[in-house]
Amino acid sequence: MNVSGGAAAGYPPLDDVLLARRVNQVLGGPFVAPWDVGQLPEEFIDIVEGLVEDLPGYAAARAMAEKRAEIWRQGLRVH
Repeated sequence: MNVSGGAAAGYPPLDDVLLARRVNQVLGGPFVAPWDVGQLPEEFIDIVEGLVEDLPGYAAARAMAEKRAEIWRQGLRVH
C-alpha cells in the first residue's frame, strides 16, 4: 500500500485506512471499513489499485488519442 508520493506508510493501521478509502472510492460508497480490508481477496485489491492509480492515466491517454483522431478526421473532410 502506498501513501501519496509513493512512500510506503509502514504502519498497518494507516495502510488499512488508506486501502479502505480507495476501495470505497471505487465502489462509490462506504462499503468497507479499515478493519475489514484484511479479509478482501488480493485479486480484488489489485483491481482497486489499478482503477485508482492506472485508470486516470489510461483515460487521459485515450482522450488525447480521440482528440487527435478527430482533428485528423476533420482535416480529411476539409480537403
